[in-house]
Amino acid sequence: MRETFVVGNRVQVGGFFATLRFIGELSGQSGTWYGIEWDDKEKGKHRGDYNGVSYFSLANPETSASFVREKHLKRGIGVLDAISNRYMPIGKIDDSPDVINFFNMGGKEIQFYNRSKDGTQHVPRDQAWNLYQSDIDLSTYPVSHLESSPEELLDYFPRVTYINVSKTLIEDINIPIEILSGLPNVTSINISFNQFRVKTLYIPNNQPMSFPKIEKFHCDASNLTFKEFVTLTDLFPNLKVASFALNNESELVEPVNGSMSSVDTLALQQCRLSDWSEIQKLSKLPNLRMLNLLDNQLESVDLPVEAGDCGFSSLQMLILAGNRIKAWIDMTKLAYLPKLSNVVLYDNPICNLNVQRFRDEAIARLPRLQTFNKTEVSREERRSASILYVKMYFESWVKAGGPKTHEELMALKSFNVDSLDKSFVELHPTYYNLFRSIGDGIALSGSTGNEKIKSQLIKVTIMSRRHLKNGEKSQETKVADLKILSSMTVSKIKLLMSRQCKVPASHQMTLFYRPHQHPESEYALDSDLKTLSFYSVEDTDTIIVEL
Repeated sequence: MRETFVVGNRVQVGGFFATLRFIGELSGQSGTWYGIEWDDKEKGKHRGDYNGVSYFSLANPETSASFVREKHLKRGIGVLDAISNRYMPIGKIDDSPDVINFFNMGGKEIQFYNRSKDGTQHVPRDQAWNLYQSDIDLSTYPVSHLESSPEELLDYFPRVTYINVSKTLIEDINIPIEILSGLPNVTSINISFNQFRVKTLYIPNNQPMSFPKIEKFHCDASNLTFKEFVTLTDLFPNLKVASFALNNESELVEPVNGSMSSVDTLALQQCRLSDWSEIQKLSKLPNLRMLNLLDNQLESVDLPVEAGDCGFSSLQMLILAGNRIKAWIDMTKLAYLPKLSNVVLYDNPICNLNVQRFRDEAIARLPRLQTFNKTEVSREERRSASILYVKMYFESWVKAGGPKTHEELMALKSFNVDSLDKSFVELHPTYYNLFRSIGDGIALSGSTGNEKIKSQLIKVTIMSRRHLKNGEKSQETKVADLKILSSMTVSKIKLLMSRQCKVPASHQMTLFYRPHQHPESEYALDSDLKTLSFYSVEDTDTIIVEL
């Protein structure tokens, strides 16, 4: 029987997958031509045009197109045929007793031993490998339909718990659902990288379908909208892990009526999400613990703090790497999330700050962080970062209306944070609590009134090293042990170091300090006008001169 084609069909041409985008005549050419958009980005020579005339457009800006004749088009094969091709017996099957047969289990050779006549575990030929198999991976196979009733699948594959039909020729969203209805023990399904022509679920006899064993669902790089994705997740009432990554989707919808209520991990990386208001639509998911927003276009985390409830009540891990966050004001509201303890933020413009300073400030601003950029935050590191942060913004605190000393703050019967300048509180929501808890006993300086800079004599070790052309650093050499004032500015320290290292005062140098409590850490002394006490340089610390 001759196959018929319609626009939107998934087809195979010369062994490569494509989507049919056009059926018709071309100017100057006879007969009917079929315009296809290739899945393979290396295939194709144009964008759906011929002799300057555009006949169709492409869904993917990175792919190309071709015009072919009907004889080159092939539809896909059935699921059982694909399984037969993917998992084939090696050689002729012999199901007689005491014979070993070999099967190709997705590229892995497996032996099946046929037990003796008196044994109880004799494996019949038609059941040997499928009784063993727990995973069915048909990714990249030209699967397009289920050629049998779903019930037959259970007879063949009673142990299957994972099904992968990604990168296939399936164009009807109901086909994966049919497959699931015949495999009741499946807990994980992957339908990624498919282009669906039929996206509406067929509900037989208006009877709601449900697959309570499904815990993982991957639907990446498809042409489904997020709303259609949510509709699919309604079929999985106990879903834990949901992935909708690599989709060209800039708008989300709020899951309602219990949709996705059991999901604890949601992946939305590499979509086109640019506005936090779209992310906020997910804030009522009660069990969401991990949200992956890697490589989107977000410029800020604009949680509705003023409303009193930011949502995301269970969120513990947030991946924001590869976005467009530029300044602290764009992410300080994360401090209001009650359980957020793990944040990944690298590859954002804000990360162009001094690496260690950036990490310290992030730790101080997010009070519940236990892991930052995949590295654990220790108790000692948190205290050190908090001290540095309190010193760094002390003058801004005073200008905003805050008490000038810790003693003054503690002497107050009550202190209303709302009395502070609003812009300071927005930028530093954790400062008051940090100043109250650790402000006692640390050297603070301000430029208001007649307040004097507190100074003290400290003993430091001076080390020197050179920054090599290949980006590496030379071995450190001890220069001296010195007693200096912690109130000295970095510029004055540089003049002192030029004499100690016997280099001209104009010689370019960079200073770092290494706390004696954390000898593995380095902090840049990157502002000539700041004092050593501002950077929390203490007695027995080390100053490194990089020439």
